[in-house]
Amino acid sequence: MEKSKKFTIGFTAGYETFTFLGGMIILDGYDEYMADADPTIRALWVWHQVEEVEHGAVAFDFYKTFYPDDEWYRRFMVGGAFMHLSVESAKAYHHMMNLEGYYREPRKALNAWKVGLAFLLDTGRAAMPVMSKKYHPRDFLEQNPLANAWRKFYAMGNDLHALNTLDVESMLAANS
Repeated sequence: MEKSKKFTIGFTAGYETFTFLGGMIILDGYDEYMADADPTIRALWVWHQVEEVEHGAVAFDFYKTFYPDDEWYRRFMVGGAFMHLSVESAKAYHHMMNLEGYYREPRKALNAWKVGLAFLLDTGRAAMPVMSKKYHPRDFLEQNPLANAWRKFYAMGNDLHALNTLDVESMLAANS
């Protein structure tokens, strides 16, 4: 079944909302999530999350260009995208847990589901400002110290391929 242009543009804007919100949750919890990460993966992950904000902003602007006065449909599509992502994430999470043998240890499986569901709830809570008429994705970037510091670090010509903990601490201190 072919979807309408409005649905396609709206769903894209809604979907991109959650890809960058998930990333912002990771950036906000950088110390917890990235403490033991390989420097190359850490550098790639920070870059990727900062760029997700740009994807969300472009999709949002694209929607607003075509449908500037249809806030209710945009909000509806954000909700639809959240439901889609939640269902598909749960399926993937279940599959990974099954392959990794988590279900052989019920306590381990329960703890893993708690983490996965908590992340989905955090993402849903983080999406509340998205429903505001004043919302714009780039506003989120400005609120995140690591994203701001990363952009400045990059603009100064620093090597992002081997971003390490000391670089991040320096970036954040310089951006304070």
